[in-house]
Formats: sequence, structure tokens, C-alpha cells
Amino acid sequence: MKIWISLPKEAPKDLKRIRSKAKILLAALGLSKSELSLVFVDDKKIKELNRKYRQIDKSTNVLSFPIGENNILGDIVISWETAQREAQETGFSLEEIIDFYLIHGLLHLIGYHHDHPDREKITQRLWKILGHLPYW
Repeated sequence: MKIWISLPKEAPKDLKRIRSKAKILLAALGLSKSELSLVFVDDKKIKELNRKYRQIDKSTNVLSFPIGENNILGDIVISWETAQREAQETGFSLEEIIDFYLIHGLLHLIGYHHDHPDREKITQRLWKILGHLPYW
């Protein structure tokens, strides 16, 4: 299992545990032989990517770019600024928000989408997977 992480220096230091969390999640999804890239960006950059690849001119929390070849799942891009805001607004910790985004992105990489007919089952799966994660 290989996980590449791009974390800007201005991002919160508590995001450092993300690699071990990603490994746990990949194992929970039966993807322990897969490779994954996690890229943390600011709101400006994720807005650029959203506009370029989805033709939506606004910021978002997470984007997924599936590759699906040779055990390479793809890239998950997360806005750490949006994560910080959502943590403050919801009362969840930044770590919990990032975990949620990571699972959300992973589910997209393996084929689940917002308009999927089994959306409720997917949401339930997301919460079940969250239960695999330790919180130190």
C-alpha cells in the first residue's frame, strides 16, 4: 500500500496522521494493495480545479480524480481551509472532518457518486467505515 501526501506548510500540523488513517480506510474497503495520492490545497486552488474539471466556479471540500489502473486508485484533493471552517461550524474536530472527506473521496474513487440510486446505503457505509478509525 502506497500513499503519497502533499501537505502545504501552512496546513495544520494535526493533518500529519492522515497517512495512517488512509491505510486503515483502504484496508476497511478491501483495497490494501492500492495506491493513493492525497493533496491538500487552499480554497483558491480547489476552486480552480473545480472550475477546470467540473465546470463549477466555486470552492468545494473534496475532489476525486480516479485513475483505476495497476492498483492506482487516483487522487483525492482536499481543501484544508474548508475543513477548518466546517470543523468550527459543526463542532466536529478538524481530524474528524478530514476523515469524512477522505472517506467521501475514496468512495468516489471506487465508483460511488452523489446521484447513485443507492445513495442512502452509501451514506450508511461511510458512517460504518468511520467506525474503523481510531481517534487519539
